[in-house]
Amino acid sequence: YLNMVRVPEMVTQFFLGLNLPNISMVLAIQALLIIGGMFVDAGSLMVITTPILLPLIKAMGYDPLWYGIVLVINLELAVVTPPVGLNLYTLRSCCPALTLEEIIKSSFPFLVIQLTCLILFSVYPPLSLWLPSLIK
Repeated sequence: YLNMVRVPEMVTQFFLGLNLPNISMVLAIQALLIIGGMFVDAGSLMVITTPILLPLIKAMGYDPLWYGIVLVINLELAVVTPPVGLNLYTLRSCCPALTLEEIIKSSFPFLVIQLTCLILFSVYPPLSLWLPSLIK
């Protein structure tokens, strides 16, 4: 339905019409995905946002493979970020001796590492495309 009413084209035209630098739009998209991932599960977020955001990513000149890699990192962050953080609750049910607070505190270093990778891959896309380029 979104394609029938041309939502991806309208979103692309709107954001490109803002004349913002690409990096600021990419960081805004990353923030949107992280915030969305705090409340919506990863699969649903991917299904909802990809048809809308992928045309914008292509129009800005980025590789769709890069977007897929960055999207997966965002989704990984989403499943360990409260308040929904599905993996946090799954781990809690597997290890009843641990409290949710202990699990969240223990996951913080991994969140920092993933966020650092996300920022690096967003600022310098060839870094994330290096390994896939070896497969071709």
